[in-house]
Amino acid sequence: MNNCLKIVFWGLLALSQVALGATAAPLTSSSEAIEHADVSGGKGIDNVVVRVPSGQCVSFDSAEISYSKRRYGQAVVQKPVGCNAVNTQCKVPVSWEHAPAGKLNYQVKVNWKPASSC
Repeated sequence: MNNCLKIVFWGLLALSQVALGATAAPLTSSSEAIEHADVSGGKGIDNVVVRVPSGQCVSFDSAEISYSKRRYGQAVVQKPVGCNAVNTQCKVPVSWEHAPAGKLNYQVKVNWKPASSC
């Protein structure tokens, strides 16, 4: 009877670890820092390169801007096309603008979700 309890215990422990693994933090990756500091202001679109996590079967979930410096401006992420595990990198379009005497320093942080197929 004691061995049966051990088997049940180890089985439940294994199942709980699988369940906990499903709620683990999402996979993320970040771009290199981008800077815009035109004296007269400016606007444009950057195609920011973000690497897909290697060895993972993932697809694009969401992206956000992380500012290290921001004065009189903003950057907005647009949905990329073709970001998946087949590619080793992904180009994320970011529209940006800043006023005269403004400045933007930012990174794009991408969240990935498990893909159904690779």
